[in-house]
Amino acid sequence: TAGRELVCWLTSRWGLETHTAASAEEAAALYKKSAEEGRPYAVALIDLNLHGRDGCEVAKEIRRCAPNGATAIRMMSSAPFFMEDARTNYDRTFPRLTKPLRRRVLWDSLRFALRGDERAAEPGKEKPKQTPGPCRRILVVEDNLVNQKLAQKLLERFGHEVRLAGNGAEACKAIQLHKFDLVLMDLQMPVMGGLDATHAIRESEIGTGLRIPIVAMTAHAAAQDQRRCEEAGMDGYVSKPIRPDFLRDEIERVTGGEMQKQTRESAVDQPRQKDWDLKELMERLGGDQEFLRELLVMFREDVRMNLEKSRTAIAEDDYEGLSRVAHTLKGMLRNLSMGAAAETAAALEQSAQEKRQKGSKELLEALAKELEGILPEVEAQLAETKP
Repeated sequence: TAGRELVCWLTSRWGLETHTAASAEEAAALYKKSAEEGRPYAVALIDLNLHGRDGCEVAKEIRRCAPNGATAIRMMSSAPFFMEDARTNYDRTFPRLTKPLRRRVLWDSLRFALRGDERAAEPGKEKPKQTPGPCRRILVVEDNLVNQKLAQKLLERFGHEVRLAGNGAEACKAIQLHKFDLVLMDLQMPVMGGLDATHAIRESEIGTGLRIPIVAMTAHAAAQDQRRCEEAGMDGYVSKPIRPDFLRDEIERVTGGEMQKQTRESAVDQPRQKDWDLKELMERLGGDQEFLRELLVMFREDVRMNLEKSRTAIAEDDYEGLSRVAHTLKGMLRNLSMGAAAETAAALEQSAQEKRQKGSKELLEALAKELEGILPEVEAQLAETKP
């Protein structure tokens, strides 16, 4: 009941006419009546777990009787996509929304579903110039929790379905079990990195006639890194920090048959950023304060853990481990628009690769000092955005 009232309240504020149903039977009756009157609902929001019914079955019934696909369907579930069981995961026909519903996510999902319908115009704002492409099933392969969350949020905002994998080995297993339209692959990960995973995926496709598009998603930006990705069998390349417009365009390019090379965004060409460019970060997050808070809470814990891992690696002369942690920090810091610290992390990664003990120690302490300066700002921002 509370969920229905919340959706009704939000959609009414956006100028949308909304009807609610408390059961599958009531929903079927409402939809049948709207279709008979020649005014079928433009969008149906259906809970995945209805009392006594499977929401997917109800959605299929609506789709069968929807004239010419007039009704866009969105499923709602309290379970994240990657935690759904086999019963609810057997058919990925319908885009999903995770409960509790976020205002911005719901708005974007409805806007994508209505695809430019005038009723979706948000008061006081112009209609978006770009129309989204079709919903795609995307596997995000990334070992850092903050980077995972940011990529997932952006992709769901574009209307895509997302599954997460923490390393290349998990990605290879997921591809064997599920069908995906695209893989977004980080390069440096524990257990199996992105290049090795791509090689394994391409080998598994030999003789099948299949080829899943793979896009590198990494803090590396040098031309030789892009060549390595292409040589491994990747189809595209996006650099961190992840920029929504570029990510959207690259997804459309590699999944739409336009496989020609394009000029890549390169962090090498970007000027040194501020210690923390909160304004730029908020622009990339679409002004979503709630999501910003969620990212910062994860960052606060993650950065302390990774600094401790770095100190342990230096003490044990584990330069490979130090390089891996520095790479993770570099990508996370770039994604959070903490440019100066990200550059220091990049220098630390390079120093670790060259096994320079003194230089690595100095860079790690410099990085720790920069982060000590940022953390109070993070705490202040969290205090301003209390839930």
